[in-house]
Amino acid sequence: MIQHNCVRILTELGLTLLEAKVYCALSQTGKATIKTIAKTSSIARQDIYRIMPELQKLGLVEKILAAPTSYKAIPFKEGLSVLLQNRTHEYSELQKKAMDIINNFDDGNDEVTPQEEDSQFIITSSQKLLHKRLGEGHRRAQKSIYAVGGWRSIRKMLYNRFEPFKESLKKGVKIWVITEKHEIDKATRKILLALKDYPLFEIRYLAVPVPVKTVIHDEKEVNMCIAIPPENDVPSIWSSNPQFVKVMTAYFEELWNKAADAMESRPAHDRKLIALPVGSA
Repeated sequence: MIQHNCVRILTELGLTLLEAKVYCALSQTGKATIKTIAKTSSIARQDIYRIMPELQKLGLVEKILAAPTSYKAIPFKEGLSVLLQNRTHEYSELQKKAMDIINNFDDGNDEVTPQEEDSQFIITSSQKLLHKRLGEGHRRAQKSIYAVGGWRSIRKMLYNRFEPFKESLKKGVKIWVITEKHEIDKATRKILLALKDYPLFEIRYLAVPVPVKTVIHDEKEVNMCIAIPPENDVPSIWSSNPQFVKVMTAYFEELWNKAADAMESRPAHDRKLIALPVGSA
């Protein structure tokens, strides 16, 4: 386990797998010949001959001129420090180069609006990029934000977007949310009660699991999860294609009406198991 962790850390810091194995082996044996290193690391001798000069260049290994020639690893703690410094220097240089490119390269797409991408469908497979796109959509929204999804994803959205949602509601943006029935908890109740203070916020519940995860901004752009099964948020598809947006908006409205009917028909003793919808006593 220690050997495995040693190799894993070294590869994360920039060594190849074979270089990491050789350095770990040499760190444990101390001074050793090529023959001994090959035996303890289970790596072919011809590979050891190729790897040792690279480790010397990195400052991780010292060559001892003797008969036979042997090698000595610098202490593991010092070796990690050397690799960390190298990685920091590389990152700093890369950052400078990236900034030079950014400052000298204008692709003309910095301010692309949804209207300029009407015919596009974009698949996002990174959660970081997805959250960035959703955040931008929330900030751009001027009229409405419609969201539908399972309770886990909706609860997460309410927590992460609580303050931005309040700002949007203050600006007059309507926020409608559809989710499934769920067990209530104090933290979520507190958030829902705070959002209920705004007349433009409403949440409704379906009696069955929600079949999709979708966010619609201003009825102009759609983000929809296309993961199978949809436990994760990615991959997701984004589009401002007018026909696609129209279909998804109509589907949201259909679910919205079903959710309203489901709540009105639920018995009183069953309603206490889910968070109270906006407008209820």
